Amino acid sequence: MEPIIRVLDVTLQNFKNVRYGKVTFPSSKSMSVDNSDVLGVYGQNGSGKTAIVEAFGVLKTFLQADKFPNEFKHLIYSGEQTASLQFSFLVQKETEQFILEYTIDFGNLKDKAVLKNESLRYKKVAKGVRIKELISYSASENSDFLNVRNPEKIKGFDSIVDLKVSKSLAQKEKTSYLFRKDTLEILERNELQDEYYYLSTLKFSFCRNLHIVTNESSGLIYANIILPIAFQMENSSFDGGGTVPFEFDGSRVIPKNVYEMAVDIFEQINIVLTKVIPGLTVELNDLGRETDVNGKEGVRVEILSNRNGIKLPFWCESDGIKKLFSILSTLITMFNKSNSCIIIDELDAGIFEFLLGEIIEILEIHGKGQLLFTSHNLRLLEVLSKECLFFTTTNPDNRYIKLSGLTKTNNLRDVYIRAIQLGGQVEEIYHETDSFYLRQAFRKAGEIR
Repeated sequence: MEPIIRVLDVTLQNFKNVRYGKVTFPSSKSMSVDNSDVLGVYGQNGSGKTAIVEAFGVLKTFLQADKFPNEFKHLIYSGEQTASLQFSFLVQKETEQFILEYTIDFGNLKDKAVLKNESLRYKKVAKGVRIKELISYSASENSDFLNVRNPEKIKGFDSIVDLKVSKSLAQKEKTSYLFRKDTLEILERNELQDEYYYLSTLKFSFCRNLHIVTNESSGLIYANIILPIAFQMENSSFDGGGTVPFEFDGSRVIPKNVYEMAVDIFEQINIVLTKVIPGLTVELNDLGRETDVNGKEGVRVEILSNRNGIKLPFWCESDGIKKLFSILSTLITMFNKSNSCIIIDELDAGIFEFLLGEIIEILEIHGKGQLLFTSHNLRLLEVLSKECLFFTTTNPDNRYIKLSGLTKTNNLRDVYIRAIQLGGQVEEIYHETDSFYLRQAFRKAGEIR
């Protein structure tokens, strides 16, 4: 039976414009996986909301043992040499619960992004039990190749050599060392059962159900270049998840297996879409079988919107409808599956605020999985409980806070606007802009020829 995994909290240090910041999901208080876990992050532009989304992107890169790009060096706070990310997870394993803490330290060495340290700590959820290190790795030449609880279990010269080779390859190929396939195989072979189980649980169970929708994806949609559809399908012709990119411009030949999977995805999305926007469905129009550029059988398709029998190319629809269609499959997964973790940057972009409020309220009350989103739309403050919201501050040393002084009768939207205008919170949450000086700046800028 697959364990249920929830993110409890995320801690950022020297990451982008965050010297220190921590956000916690509601489940960190309840320690339960029975209900939905919705977390919204609000704040002015450039205050650290997207940093959380990008932190999850870094996490997924390491869990998949993908090559991390040299651009990671730009994620380090200006003037610092190392950034650190820590993710805490709750693992429900049958009747027992465990907490995992995965930490990543990466830095800038000779103008190149490098992994410096990574570690996994764990403990059983029980009174008096302390968290302890399970496995760790340091890139330092003077350190051991791998630190485990029971090093005596690593038997034989071959296993030691294999681990050193895996470390060398991790450094050369710029990947995680702990989550490499060859590292996991060595741990399993040497009966390091806890190390293997918890690493593989994060790599396969959690990462498989982690979906991240960035502003880059939204930009491709708004430019009518690509429609990236994030999805999670089970009990269909395809069992798994990911992102399928469809081009807007005209028809395209796609592999037959991708077409069969896409039919299921479109059918799933349309069930909800027609309730959200009455009379609208989106069709994957089959234009016939063709051979693709690789000599394999494919299907030529085009994407059409169908409004009460009137069909048009899907790119004619508004940006909000295209954005909604691209993320609906993941929201459906979040509603139905406890193991899902959906991260969406600027969820509100282009979507009518009342409709968005209804969707998020349903997900919070009736959903099963996790959803973290950033937004500027204040409508959601009126439908979400205070435990589901964090707000950015102007202080990079304490970047994320919950609003204080709230009562059951408070309208959170009004409290937030009042805090922006008058302050009164533990940290300043808005860099004040003066309309007089702003007007003066516009006038002065207009004088430049």
